[in-house]
Formats: sequence, structure tokens, C-alpha cells
Amino acid sequence: MRAVSFFFGEAGRSLWRRRGGSLLAVAASTISLFVLGLFLLGGVNAGRILERWSAAAEFSVYLTDAATVTGHILYVDGGAHFGRW
Repeated sequence: MRAVSFFFGEAGRSLWRRRGGSLLAVAASTISLFVLGLFLLGGVNAGRILERWSAAAEFSVYLTDAATVTGHILYVDGGAHFGRW
């Protein structure tokens, strides 16, 4: 029990002697944890936004029996559409 009391007494005296450096270290730790929290919060919110967008995304494909592909030309109902298909 005496050792614990001695430990905390010495720690308190050391912090008081170097209070400028101790305050700077506490401030740096506080700022870094705050910035980490902001990044985590931003990441969680970005994930939720992406989930909403992916749930709302729709894709429609309309097919016809008259579609034939020859090389790079798609013939649909007599009309030719050029490009990679």
C-alpha cells in the first residue's frame, strides 16, 4: 500500500514540476483523439450514405426478340446501333 501511495505522490510531483510539458502532452492527446473521432464518425456516415444509394439504385433492361449482334453493330428492329456490345 505504501508503494502505491509513493507512486502516485511521485507522479503528481513530477507532473507539477513539468506542468507546461504535461499540459502540452494532454492537449496533443485530446486533439488527436478528437480528430480520430471525427474520422470515425465521417466513415460511419459515408457507409450509411452508400448503403442508401445502393438500395435505391435500379437497373432496367429492355429486350426484344428482333435484336441480333453482328461484330460491333447491334441491329434492333431494322435500326443499326454502332459500338461495343
